[in-house]
Amino acid sequence: MSVSVHPNETKPYFDIRVITPEEAAGYLGRARNNAPMDRRLLASYIRDMSADAWCFNGDPIIFSMDGALLDGRLRLKACCESKRPFSSLVIHNIDPATFLTIDAVRRRTAGDIMHIRGEKDGRALAAALTLIWRAGNGDLDKQSKKQSSNELIEILDKNPTIRRSLAVAKVAAPLLPHGMATALHFLFQNEDRRLADRFFEEFALADETKQGAPYALWRAIDNIRSEGGSRSSRQLIGLVLKAWAAFREQKEVKVIRFVPETESFPETPGLENLIMPDSTVRDGEPTPQEAARVTRKTECPSGIRVEIVDIVPDYAEELLQSNDRNRKIAAAVVNKYVRDMKNNDWALNGQTIKVGASGQLLDGQHRLSASVKSGKAFPAIVVYGLDDEVFGTFDVGNKRSFSHILTDLGETNTALLAGTLRQIWELENELVTTRIAAPSENELLDTLEKHPDARASVRLGNKLRKIGPPSQLCALHYWFAKTNPKKAEHFMDKLVYGDGLHRESPILVLREILKDDKNNLKRRMAISERIALTIKAWNAFVEGRPVKNLKWTSSGARREAFPSIRGISFDGGIDVRKAA
Repeated sequence: MSVSVHPNETKPYFDIRVITPEEAAGYLGRARNNAPMDRRLLASYIRDMSADAWCFNGDPIIFSMDGALLDGRLRLKACCESKRPFSSLVIHNIDPATFLTIDAVRRRTAGDIMHIRGEKDGRALAAALTLIWRAGNGDLDKQSKKQSSNELIEILDKNPTIRRSLAVAKVAAPLLPHGMATALHFLFQNEDRRLADRFFEEFALADETKQGAPYALWRAIDNIRSEGGSRSSRQLIGLVLKAWAAFREQKEVKVIRFVPETESFPETPGLENLIMPDSTVRDGEPTPQEAARVTRKTECPSGIRVEIVDIVPDYAEELLQSNDRNRKIAAAVVNKYVRDMKNNDWALNGQTIKVGASGQLLDGQHRLSASVKSGKAFPAIVVYGLDDEVFGTFDVGNKRSFSHILTDLGETNTALLAGTLRQIWELENELVTTRIAAPSENELLDTLEKHPDARASVRLGNKLRKIGPPSQLCALHYWFAKTNPKKAEHFMDKLVYGDGLHRESPILVLREILKDDKNNLKRRMAISERIALTIKAWNAFVEGRPVKNLKWTSSGARREAFPSIRGISFDGGIDVRKAA
């Protein structure tokens, strides 16, 4: 069974259909992007499909006007490897240029899903469920696998006492992250609830004078934190597991140590009473009985309606009125969509607005909010009539980042280029000190078109990362080079290597500040402060002015304006005479 609407095959149209493994393989052969897939995320999709846990959720498979596959490779590959069909919305005739903005919406996290479900301390609960899932899959110390939201929800449903652990383990903060403490308390209580409660109660006392495993654990973690050392999750979990083993066996210990590089990971307790999802990946073809059950599950859903429409602000506001279960709206995301809509840069890209059978808005609140705020209509594909509980199956996983878009465009060193373009955009728009500023994909593409020489500055990235964050330094090199390329090259070389600099050289003063910042594991400078000090050092360098110290005061009675780059006015262009 399939549903198709294509009144004009030169414009976008859609199908709702059951995709078989054979069809999925054919679609994958038409993929525009053949970059390596996220194998951990793919494995979670395969488990969901194999366990018959996949459902129609309105997320589309997207094809271009010439039939190339633009989006959906992971789902199609999972269909092939699980040998299970799945129902999906399939959208055709999307312009590849507008597809560049696909997945710009902030991806849901497992914490968002828990919040939408109304769970208390949703982010900590999601972190705990993730650790419990890893423990149950023998992956607690390796982190080589990735879970799906369906699996996390099933773990919670089958092990409801995790919510009790969430409340009890809160006393371990801030030395132990709440989610980590919750997962470990739950595993410990699977062995002995009374003992697990007492272990965390004694740990929370933080009494340096007392003996015993919980107190030794507190001292070990507190020492790591006070010394500014690394607190990897593997090390923390290993310390807690060793302390629990000693406490359970009533061993008197004064010191707890765990060195991940030289020690094997401690045994994980409580797994025998952990109820895990039925996520076994089956090999071979399904039996006739399995095939019939899966076909019924994955057949095209009834009551689904899909429309391609221009959403006007009044209708956007109406849809937002039924948005009581969604996550908090991110102002930065809305603002960048507002700018695109006001500049007429928003186009139909295949992303869907999703509405539940009850009328509840399930997905699309940022785009709708941007329409209301901008007063502009925008084209969208709206899916009505979805199961109200499918919010846990979409928008979860890796966001398609701007670096992925640059890769599709044939650019190189795309992660650094993406970060550099963002910093160039923030400097040009004088938004470095605005924490919620976020350029849209269209704005970043415009920045690359306007500043193509950014690619040359990015080539310095490997060298510059030795002294500080490369995207910030590459962006600053770009602006410095606009006024004096030779001096910009000299400035960055001396900043990295430090040879031949006199005591009051602004480059040497900045270099020492950046070195100290890079080595400080307890407190790092804000991005705005680091950029401001670099600009101040550059200005002093081109003026030939010695300095003994560099400071930028961003708050209080002596608050300074953000420094401008000598010779550059972002309103009036570049005055080379001032910069020479």
